[in-house]
Amino acid sequence: MATALAPAAFIPSSRDRATIVVAALALAALVLAPWGPGGGSALMRALSGATSQWPLIAAAAAVLLFACWGRDTATALVAALGLAWAFGAGFAAGPGAPAFGIGAALALGALTVCLARALARLGMFRGDVAVATIVVVIGALLIVFIFYPVTCSLVAAVEDAQGRFAPGLISARLLTSDIWGLGCFGGGTRCGVAINSALLAAIVGLLSTLL
Repeated sequence: MATALAPAAFIPSSRDRATIVVAALALAALVLAPWGPGGGSALMRALSGATSQWPLIAAAAAVLLFACWGRDTATALVAALGLAWAFGAGFAAGPGAPAFGIGAALALGALTVCLARALARLGMFRGDVAVATIVVVIGALLIVFIFYPVTCSLVAAVEDAQGRFAPGLISARLLTSDIWGLGCFGGGTRCGVAINSALLAAIVGLLSTLL
């Protein structure tokens, strides 16, 4: 009589060396690399009085320790908290906050990878760290560079020059010819942004289908 095979179970190793290396890179970036253009590292800023940097440095150190100990749940949790703190502190500082530089990019990127790998080791994404890293990193990039700017633009559409809620401005701003203009079809110089985007999407879709 045939014996049914039990489904394969995902059993991660005691610790992930790649996560340890990436976590060490995050901590090194915070200690050595410039956090923003023309400034010192996150550690130097913290020592100079920028107390908002200390929680991020502590989070990176904790991620490294938890990764060395093989504590995947703690690694994922602390990495997520560190990322949330970094972006939250940046938003709270307002427009005058220093821009992110190479140090911030390396540290936050490394923490994102640590988060993804820890989630995979917890059984998500079927335990595939490559898939987890791709999905989490792309998701983070979409949030930072697409969803957040678009949301800010939509919010600004209902605010007046003083930043007060003004719903009466919605139609004037969202239905302007700069967005929906059809001048390029009638001998004009250009079409609106929405029309240009739709035309570009149609051309890319057509060429992709033909190829």
